[in-house]
Amino acid sequence: MDRAIVHYAHAFIGRVPVLDGVAIFFASYFPYLVASLFIVYVYHKSAFSGASGLLLKQHRLQFCLATLLAVLLASGIIAPIIHYLYGRARPFVAFGWESLFAHDTDPSFPSNHATLMFTLAASMWHIHKKWGYWFFAAAAIVGIGRVYSLVHYPTDIICGALIGICAVAIVNRIARFT
Repeated sequence: MDRAIVHYAHAFIGRVPVLDGVAIFFASYFPYLVASLFIVYVYHKSAFSGASGLLLKQHRLQFCLATLLAVLLASGIIAPIIHYLYGRARPFVAFGWESLFAHDTDPSFPSNHATLMFTLAASMWHIHKKWGYWFFAAAAIVGIGRVYSLVHYPTDIICGALIGICAVAIVNRIARFT
């Protein structure tokens, strides 16, 4: 199924230049915008409702540390181990194509972008469900853009998403019992 989806995406590349540009934006630049919005939201006054003064600062610090720990666990430990154990070539390398934008030829499984984006989305979902859904949608759009750009297979994105979500769940579970 992975190969079929990537071949389907390859058939579209170059036919609709606007679609190619949109895919490049969402695959390469949009993650920076989402990460920036995440930071802005965390430091917005209403991010932690009901808290004021010192309590607000404590909640914000706890949330930031938990998110940082989840990102470190997902993107710094779990994903690199899987990269090392299962070094799957990127679609553009495996099939001898050219990706939509310049990209390294390092292993594609799991997607580092998806891991980070879904970690942020799951963290946001824990403090504000509505914004969390928007962040999950943004993470999915980034994943679709990366598949369309031929730098990832769909399962790279799915595995990255699972790693990010599970890392947040693990950190939240540990933080609750300490």
